[in-house]
Amino acid sequence: VSGFREDRYYVGEKQQKLYDQILVGTKVSDRLMEYGISYHNSTLLYGVPGTGKTEFARYVAYKLGLPYAYLNFSNLMLDEIDCIGQARQHNSGPDAEMGRIVISLMQCLDNLVHGQIVIAATNREDILDKALKRRFRNKVEFTKFNENEELKMIEKFVESIDLMEMDQELIEYTKGNHTQSETMDFLVEKLIQKVSKEVI
Repeated sequence: VSGFREDRYYVGEKQQKLYDQILVGTKVSDRLMEYGISYHNSTLLYGVPGTGKTEFARYVAYKLGLPYAYLNFSNLMLDEIDCIGQARQHNSGPDAEMGRIVISLMQCLDNLVHGQIVIAATNREDILDKALKRRFRNKVEFTKFNENEELKMIEKFVESIDLMEMDQELIEYTKGNHTQSETMDFLVEKLIQKVSKEVI
């Protein structure tokens, strides 16, 4: 994540608090390691799509100077962990196989080595296996930014782009009910329109 653009990434209040917890976790892990005690610095993020769960994981890796490994279970840190972490059933066939996969995932989480940080993301926290959820030290719901946070997010983006300025349209946009992803798409589209006019 060496190319992460911190200058245009807005950290909301909830995200800042969680980052601080993860940072403290790294220091606690170092201290406990002196006594041979393992500390699992693991976080489960959940919430509706587009609220910045995956981007936050990239931000944490960037800030802490750690390698970022992204594993998307919807195609096969953990993105969309609900694809394999659903509550286990006592059935045979595919359900039994899925149960074994969940157990293997929990064993991997139990065997994290010192210094590793895991941030898993899901849109369906309600269907995750309870034993799997217990493996995560932090469990935080990411929600849409409120109007004030959305305005700060837009202002930070605009400040990082010398082609854009704050205008009434951007201010009015914050009165809607948008996810962070929708806001970013709106900003990029507005930028594209501006650049398109300049190059014609």
